[in-house]
Amino acid sequence: MTTKQLSRHSLIRVSTTVIVVVIIAVSLYIFYASQAFSGGEKYRKMATQQHTEAMLNSFKTAIQQYTKDCGSPPSEIVGLSALMINSGGVSGWAGPYLKWKEDTDAWGTPYRYKLIDGKPVVISAGPDKIFETRDDLQTLGIGVR
Repeated sequence: MTTKQLSRHSLIRVSTTVIVVVIIAVSLYIFYASQAFSGGEKYRKMATQQHTEAMLNSFKTAIQQYTKDCGSPPSEIVGLSALMINSGGVSGWAGPYLKWKEDTDAWGTPYRYKLIDGKPVVISAGPDKIFETRDDLQTLGIGVR
């Protein structure tokens, strides 16, 4: 081989090596970026659930105070709106018991309010947005402290 051929052969070899290194680097970048984004999704889901759990806890506290003031929890007919306004002229009402009007969970589904055996329960349909499935979140029967 002549010097010119060796030089050309070395250039091709170096170019091929550079291309392989770039392909490996891009592949690794894509792999790690996809891992970071999927991990971010996991934390977003956790934060969404924690926000809804915090809201349920706020409802629980508000209902406990309402019950202390008024002698019984809000009726199912009036529901959670009784925590914001005294539309029925309820004796002892000293609200509003919440500082905001948030009637949907973090997934955009309206909360449900029920009385079960006379105890108030607030329910979120959870991430699947369907009530009465395994991922529902709820306050357990709220008693007065």
